[in-house]
Amino acid sequence: MEDAYKEKEISFGSSDIARLIVDSPSKLEHLEFGSDGVYKAYIIDDDNAEIPSHYEKKLEVESWAHVYDDRGLVAKFAANKIIFYRAGEFTAIVQLIGKYEA
Repeated sequence: MEDAYKEKEISFGSSDIARLIVDSPSKLEHLEFGSDGVYKAYIIDDDNAEIPSHYEKKLEVESWAHVYDDRGLVAKFAANKIIFYRAGEFTAIVQLIGKYEA
């Protein structure tokens, strides 16, 4: 299925500065978007999923990640590895690899 990555979509916050903040045990990073606005993310929890070629890997963290927009916390993720991809102005993919055991 060509668009299988679109099976689980979440609201991913909004920003007037075209970026979200990703906090994890090892780093605090910005996830840049193409424009100010409202964002969405597709969540993939298949280790072997094929990420569409128009998405670019932007950030990779381990264990957990908390994502914040201009107003506060918008998402929490836990996995051995969490990879953030971006494409277009307002869309991201979050790939969760392996089950995180604290």
